[in-house]
Amino acid sequence: MNAEEMFKKSNFLLKESLRIACIGSYKLDVRSLLWKSSEELDNIFGIDKGYVRSLQGWIDLVHPQDAEMIGQSLRKKLLGQRTSFNHEYRIVRKSNGETGWVRHIGELTHGRNGKVASMVGTVQDITERKRNENLLKKSRQRFERMAETVPAVLYDYVLNPDGTNRFTYMNRRCKEIYGVDAEEIIADSGKLWTLVHDDDRCLVRDEDNRCNKAGTGLILEHRIITPQGELKWLHIESRPSPTAPETPATWSGFIVDITERKATEEKIRHMAHHDSLTGLANRALFSDRLQNALSSAERDGCSSALMALDLDLFKPVNDQFGHLVGDALLKEVAQRMVGCVRDSDTVARIGGDEFVVLLRNVAGEKEALAVAEKIRATLEQPFIAAGHTVRISCCLGLALYPVHGEDGLALHRHADDALYRAKKDGRNRVRLCEPLANYSPALARAVISSG
Repeated sequence: MNAEEMFKKSNFLLKESLRIACIGSYKLDVRSLLWKSSEELDNIFGIDKGYVRSLQGWIDLVHPQDAEMIGQSLRKKLLGQRTSFNHEYRIVRKSNGETGWVRHIGELTHGRNGKVASMVGTVQDITERKRNENLLKKSRQRFERMAETVPAVLYDYVLNPDGTNRFTYMNRRCKEIYGVDAEEIIADSGKLWTLVHDDDRCLVRDEDNRCNKAGTGLILEHRIITPQGELKWLHIESRPSPTAPETPATWSGFIVDITERKATEEKIRHMAHHDSLTGLANRALFSDRLQNALSSAERDGCSSALMALDLDLFKPVNDQFGHLVGDALLKEVAQRMVGCVRDSDTVARIGGDEFVVLLRNVAGEKEALAVAEKIRATLEQPFIAAGHTVRISCCLGLALYPVHGEDGLALHRHADDALYRAKKDGRNRVRLCEPLANYSPALARAVISSG
């Protein structure tokens, strides 16, 4: 009686377990091709006790698109041509016509004569699992479509406790931005670091280490050199995802090519500090560089020089040939002047045909006068401007720091004075500052402007 009670209890627990797991059982007789089913299997198929449980009856429960494949596989199994039967396929429930998914497992049993007697097995309802898999598949497909549409590299990487990291995901935009296939980066994350511009490598490493140690988000802009030799600017953002203790941190982020934006910013910056016609420094940039040069000269105990320059005969050329030729002439003048000075010096256009030149760290007036004479000589040579041959010249006024002034205002004033004397003495001349007792900046500028 105890054994019977234990059997009933075990049988009840088994049935409950199979019901909870949505698993039904069956036995298919090979000779009659009839099968017996458990209550749970009937529920899965949606059949009642009166349903004809033949082999064809089973196949009739299979979804039409899967029926032929399952029918052939069952027959081969029953003939002993297959060692196992394990399939996932769709069914159409008899009770309500709904489509479901099942996992069907079957094994052959043999009689005393060694011949196949029956096939026994289980059928599990996996409709919910398949529905979730399908939702997950659609979600992944949606993400992949979006990932390939977004103009950025999307990535995940795992930071190991020893400081090494590896990429676990990277979309195909990697090839477009880095010039390297994503698979190469995933296989070897070190390849990405080799592309970082030499001048930015320390910045990227230090900022990456800081954020990794603090566990804060990374926002960084830096340059790379692609394997194809392209210089690019990239914007990177990434954040760590919450992980369990002792679990490697996973960081997710994106990388955007901002090369075009950087070029636009540089163009705007250049336009704000340079003359739009000649490309020379404008008044604001020249003043800033002059102040820096004087500060350096004071600190290092050296000299600097400032030249004020006006063109001779520019107005007649402009009047005779028009502004198109006049503008072309000013561009040629700018190029010749830049060719007469060092890269550390600055040539600026401050208006009309007025220019200024800053010479940093000159040995004295002899060197400064030599540069001034070089500029004067090159500007008296004929110009080809917009197809016309024209001749002009210039007058230059020169003042040196600190002998002619200890600040920018004083140097400008004395350079203007020297220019005024050069124009007063005639065209095509250079004059060094000799401060006048009755100097009037306003009068000097009026005289110079009148030509």
